[in-house]
Amino acid sequence: MQQSSWGKIETYGIDKVYGGEGAPAHEEYMDKLQDPRWHAFTDLVKSRRVTCQKCDDSMHLQVHHVRYLPGLEPWEYPLSEVLLLCVDCHESIHQITPTQVVLKSAKFKNAPLPAPANAISRRASIPLNLVALMEAVNQVVSVEGTVDEIRSSSNGNTYISMGGKYPQAILTIVIFSNCISHFGNLGKLLSKKIRVNGPIHDYRGSFQLVAKTASQLETIYSD
Repeated sequence: MQQSSWGKIETYGIDKVYGGEGAPAHEEYMDKLQDPRWHAFTDLVKSRRVTCQKCDDSMHLQVHHVRYLPGLEPWEYPLSEVLLLCVDCHESIHQITPTQVVLKSAKFKNAPLPAPANAISRRASIPLNLVALMEAVNQVVSVEGTVDEIRSSSNGNTYISMGGKYPQAILTIVIFSNCISHFGNLGKLLSKKIRVNGPIHDYRGSFQLVAKTASQLETIYSD
């Protein structure tokens, strides 16, 4: 790992900076990881590092902060303060037990690599399962499933879970606060079967679909 030039500076663990797992401040931190500036930062890191810096894997790469520095946004760190890791190595560092959402690279080592972020293409309806979603990353698809949970963060973003509740959901529909007014009463979707359309993204080892308009969500009625 590249030697940091920051010297001895006061640092905190994530529990000290943002309040720990489940705390409102932690939810605020997770919202920051939806910010376009964070996505741009991760794209920059991936363009420089290419593979996991611990095992050299090239699947499901994530940016890991070596240490948390008070006063900095997640995307404001110098590259010497972050690592590019695969899901397995990232979880190992944080001592996180993998959930069913995380795809293990060994299990899917022969699967095709996701398309580049700027290579979004259209395809037909796909089933709500991990393999199908992995193969559809960065493609615009149609997915049907039951809404198992609807939750909102402190800054107004809404998360709709399909195929299980957070953090075991197979797919999460993300509606940012600046778009929420387009959707009306989302509570009526709970426990209903819906069809959702849009591009699939691999976000930190789980699958998300960002909905910006109400036309992307359709309730499926059955007799």
